[in-house]
Amino acid sequence: LLEIPFLFQYRLSEKYPVYFEEGATVTYLLNSNALVYNSNSAAYFTDETIFNKFLISVNLGAGINLAQKTKLPFSIGYQFKYSIGSVVKNPFGKQHFINSLFYLKIPLKK
Repeated sequence: LLEIPFLFQYRLSEKYPVYFEEGATVTYLLNSNALVYNSNSAAYFTDETIFNKFLISVNLGAGINLAQKTKLPFSIGYQFKYSIGSVVKNPFGKQHFINSLFYLKIPLKK
């Protein structure tokens, strides 16, 4: 998968280091060898043509900026992502990607 996120990050107040983020991610499936189950034939098979190549996901998250006035500022946070469209095409049902992660961001500075 090749993903390009478009996230908007905002803070409710300059006084507090907490921020919220929301946005969308555009995803393109480069390649797949995933197995798919066909209930009619009771068999697993692999076929790249049954997958949707483009997906759009919605992202929600929150985080906190820490040690911002030091030489090593960083942020910790949480993000949730859900794909709006199905990963597989209609005859094979509906399957969506759901991602959830905690992260640590350390900016690179000279």
